[in-house]
Amino acid sequence: MKFLVDSTAGALCRWLRILGHDARYVSGATAGEMLSMARREGRILLSRNRSLSSRDPVAVTGIHADLLEDQLRDLSGTLPLLEKAKPFTRCLVCNGTLDFVPKESARNRVPPYVFQTQEAFGYCATCDRFYWKATHWEAMRARLGSMFGPGFPEEGVLGEGGHDGE
Repeated sequence: MKFLVDSTAGALCRWLRILGHDARYVSGATAGEMLSMARREGRILLSRNRSLSSRDPVAVTGIHADLLEDQLRDLSGTLPLLEKAKPFTRCLVCNGTLDFVPKESARNRVPPYVFQTQEAFGYCATCDRFYWKATHWEAMRARLGSMFGPGFPEEGVLGEGGHDGE
């Protein structure tokens, strides 16, 4: 699934990326521009702006909850959000796809301690960032587990990780 997320749901956009969904963030565009982008790119437009969702309820999925956890639960109740999830496979910064890379390619690109202690690295070629399993990854995984049940997401997903200092 591909999403276009406006500035009213920025945190949701980040968590959709954590779940592995293609989530493009747009700020400063008019309602008409966003609707056009969503249609042209085959994306589901997500917004907390009630006037936008009432303007075209087919193209726009209105987000009504205030809390992120509730927003994700609401979406997963209407869309196959979890069934199609591939957690930790997208760059949290630019939405690019992460690829597993050999450990050696992370040398001199990540802190020395990280290089010494980590074996798996994800890499975003779009914005040139490395990801690895760190405390950020553990916290994200724990939060997903508290939202969607213990054991979600499963281990062994491509591009698992913390990130390079952001």
